[in-house]
Amino acid sequence: MDRSSQGAPIIYEPPQLSVAQSRRELSIADRCLTGRRRAIIAMAADGLMDKQIGDKLGISESTVRNHWQHIFTKLTTPNRTSAVAKALRMGLV
Repeated sequence: MDRSSQGAPIIYEPPQLSVAQSRRELSIADRCLTGRRRAIIAMAADGLMDKQIGDKLGISESTVRNHWQHIFTKLTTPNRTSAVAKALRMGLV
């Protein structure tokens, strides 16, 4: 019987990467994320929304969203929450 049928909470555990996989992933992301994209991730980690990030960086909200699309691709993540979490785990911000 699994935990969910016993009423116990299900806890998400992210997949474990080997040291080699982690280093390779960090190396790729480190080379591919520009300073601007790292700043966007850091501001999102601080709770800022795209409009606020754009105002702080002097760019439009749509440009911030465009950066997010590139970030998702580089970090192989589907959304900003997972991109921020992955960047924090990888020490990119």
